[in-house]
Amino acid sequence: MSRFALLKLVRTVVTLWLVVTFAFIVLRTSGDPVQSLLTPDATQEELDYFRALWGLDRPILEQYLAYVANVVQGEFGTSYRDGRTVVAIVVERVPATLLLGAVGL
Repeated sequence: MSRFALLKLVRTVVTLWLVVTFAFIVLRTSGDPVQSLLTPDATQEELDYFRALWGLDRPILEQYLAYVANVVQGEFGTSYRDGRTVVAIVVERVPATLLLGAVGL
């Protein structure tokens, strides 16, 4: 029985790692958030400032390791759009999501 539980635990950890890695890749390949959030007439200094502020100027491996470390700690970061924590945004939308799911069920 313990072998079965250990196998399930390993599969769970691998699945979570794959999901986190996939999310990181999708976020990084979907475009530069700095350019999409700032106005088209933003200066290069402004672009560089926000890239440094959000850690987007660091090497991709360093960004990935920081991302994974934060996710493991339950820190999902701050929204680029409105500056609130991601957890606060998700918690705010849970009631509507549950309602929609219940109605759909």
